[in-house]
Amino acid sequence: MKLLFEVALGSGPTKHAWSPNGQYLAVSGTALRLQIFDRHGALHDEVPLAGKELKTHSAATHLAWDSRGEKLCVLHREHGKKEGPFAADAAMVYRPRQKEALKLDNARENEFTHCAWDPDGGALALATAKGNVLLYDSRLGKMTSVLGKHTKRIACGAWTTDGRLVLGAEDRSVTVSAAAGDTELQLEIRGDAKEVRFAPEPPSESQTSVSTGKNPRLNQFSVNVGARTVFVYRLGEDDASYGSERSRFAMKLGRDHPPAELQFQEGYGRVSCHLWLTHALLLVAFELGHLVVMRVGISDEQSDEVFTSKPFETPAVVKPGAPKMAVTFCARSRKVAATSGGVVKVFEVARDGGLREIPEAGFALAKNVAVTDIGWALGGQILTVSADDGAARAFLASLPRLADADGARVTYLSSLTEVSVLDLALDTDVIAVPLECEPSFVALGEAHVAAGVNNQAWFYRVGRAGEAPARDPPLVNRREYLGVVDAVAMSASYAIALCEGRAFVHAVEAADDPDETREFKLPERGEEARQGAVTAVAATPALAAYGTDRGFVRLVSVRDRAAVAEHRHAEGAIDAVYPNAAGTKVVFVDEHATACLYDPASERVLPIPEPGGPPKKVLWDVFDPDVFAVADGSSFRVYLYARVTVDGPRVEFVGAHVLPAGCAPTSLVNGV
Repeated sequence: MKLLFEVALGSGPTKHAWSPNGQYLAVSGTALRLQIFDRHGALHDEVPLAGKELKTHSAATHLAWDSRGEKLCVLHREHGKKEGPFAADAAMVYRPRQKEALKLDNARENEFTHCAWDPDGGALALATAKGNVLLYDSRLGKMTSVLGKHTKRIACGAWTTDGRLVLGAEDRSVTVSAAAGDTELQLEIRGDAKEVRFAPEPPSESQTSVSTGKNPRLNQFSVNVGARTVFVYRLGEDDASYGSERSRFAMKLGRDHPPAELQFQEGYGRVSCHLWLTHALLLVAFELGHLVVMRVGISDEQSDEVFTSKPFETPAVVKPGAPKMAVTFCARSRKVAATSGGVVKVFEVARDGGLREIPEAGFALAKNVAVTDIGWALGGQILTVSADDGAARAFLASLPRLADADGARVTYLSSLTEVSVLDLALDTDVIAVPLECEPSFVALGEAHVAAGVNNQAWFYRVGRAGEAPARDPPLVNRREYLGVVDAVAMSASYAIALCEGRAFVHAVEAADDPDETREFKLPERGEEARQGAVTAVAATPALAAYGTDRGFVRLVSVRDRAAVAEHRHAEGAIDAVYPNAAGTKVVFVDEHATACLYDPASERVLPIPEPGGPPKKVLWDVFDPDVFAVADGSSFRVYLYARVTVDGPRVEFVGAHVLPAGCAPTSLVNGV
């Protein structure tokens, strides 16, 4: 993996937490300050923390963001009376947008052991070492004490999606409480609770329905009990929210349903941590280096082990405060990262629940450096690792699939703030173009590459194919449009930008039209009502192509500013247009995911036979103007436009090929 940025806060263990939207990264080390960074590693804010610096523990013991990423709860040491790993005696709520930090009242000198926001981000639960709970209402600024929730230290907890608080403690019990703090249920367990994890809800079709027609939540959670076993419990729904029939159903799912105890082989050792991969698959990591995936059924069938491996053969010897083994899972990318000591390994989750290691994604920190915290961000794009050397490191694990092609050349996002241009036909160096910020779209023309975000676009000259690449591609145009840019397409001299239902055509290089006299909009003035809003754009050397939500497919001469071809599709709006290089034929896709070929010369519209799944991309062959391929995400199907047959012009199906997993086609050159 590529290191994006590294931050240091002291010389000992560090802790980090990304906001759910990936906008902010909070980092705490042994130094008495909390630092907030943006996704690129730039410092956003720094908050001083009172207390005494300890070389063996991070200043903050817990970092918890609310679901919207608007508030961060920080538990930290202020008076330094105790030096245990969970000995926090101060709580703070930090708002990154306002750069405001609010210290919460702790007149009773509670020792805070856990914190968690409710699903709406309005209520904050603070657990204490004496088994009490403080509920902070962030909207009213009011603190409520709930005494005697447990008899010993509360070690872990989480909120249900319907707003109930589940807490596990060292008194060998787990409690379920209403939002106001009243205990609804107490579950006895055979050891101290180490961590609580909620499973994602199963798909609707796999749940049982009641007469109301809705699918009740299972609210299934698991508890690491004494690092020896894992209990799985199905809580059901909140009785107060539903009628008597739903209450009875919740009782059947929850209170009358005993917890399931998962059985593991003795050779695995102690449970280090666990997490849910799906509603039925639970990943358990053991201190001796084993990873085990358990299948947990929705009904009462026995749970079974579906996968086991030992990626870390030698158990890590770590310093106090660092986990012997830790795992993190990203549901969007379906990847697991596991760490033991200073070694990090990455796995892909197969459909059957197995883990396939990705060797090239793994890495190791320096000798005698151990990982203290690990987590994914931005849908699996960034993997962040905190260590006991005082540093937190963010690695680029994957990039958004931003790519475009022109002929045999392709451009793609090679870093969060860099695009590269590669020629597939010529053995030339890759051209790297640094950008001002992370883009949301890219485009490639004959001699230029464009990228941008929101209503801005930047155009760089990279030279034509075969020319010596520029060492530092110059910025030749900077545009601000009248709306958010949805897409940009380019030829050698002009660009067409789709912005909130309108298309803007202008010169690529600002020097070619300094007075902006050659610019124009599509649809033309007076044609908006007839044609509708623009939904798709494309560019050929001389023609700008676009489609509209009223079913129009049009080709416009950029030089003459006049339409040279027009077709009205009666079946609905146009989602995408794909002209060949000369603009002599156009494949368009409508709102029903139906693809057709439009021949402007004969004004024919031909169906595309043997369609696969919904088209995601259409590629014309660079050297054969009558061959194209349609990709649907899992395969690509090749077609030939036959001009002369006994039945007249037609589109013929040539064959289909499986698209490798994780691949997105960008260019078709000589059938490849």
